[in-house]
Amino acid sequence: MKQFPFVYRLYSQLSEWGFFSEQKNFDQPSLKSLAMEQWWQPFPSDFSPPLFDLKPNEEERMRPELDVCCSCNPFVILSEKAVLALHDILKPSGQIMSISTSVRGRLFFGFYPTRPVDCYDPDNAFFDTFAAGTLIYDPALKGAALPEEPMFFTIPEDPAFIFFTERVKQRIEEAGLNGFNFSRTVPVS
Repeated sequence: MKQFPFVYRLYSQLSEWGFFSEQKNFDQPSLKSLAMEQWWQPFPSDFSPPLFDLKPNEEERMRPELDVCCSCNPFVILSEKAVLALHDILKPSGQIMSISTSVRGRLFFGFYPTRPVDCYDPDNAFFDTFAAGTLIYDPALKGAALPEEPMFFTIPEDPAFIFFTERVKQRIEEAGLNGFNFSRTVPVS
């Protein structure tokens, strides 16, 4: 029987590291909704992401040394350190763009995945189907359809999920990047 690699859902440790919140007017759509409406198409070159404020963790401490924030998933905020360490994986996986934050002395970037992979396994996933579409609670993936190369990817069935493989996890750990949460593994059949 073929052994499939672990696959993880991209999450950040908000309780320990805090998170970024976008500055916007309440009558404007959120960046999260704009990103989901893109359906893996890159944002236009004239797109200007909002300013992001760093919010404290559960202990009310500001942690500007965080390297990832998924509070606007599928638009992910990455530190310059993370982008440099993972550039060869990020670049073919999606769009990297400059963003502005309230953190002084540290650069952050936005990452938006643009490579969906047709590997969703509805037979082993937990979901509900409604007239407007399917709501996936716990996805499952087909191992034979997973990408060979290390990458961040999404599935056509739901643009909100971002996944990555064991080899990406190893690169994150080797680079000593802060804030990644590896507790959400995805079943692979």
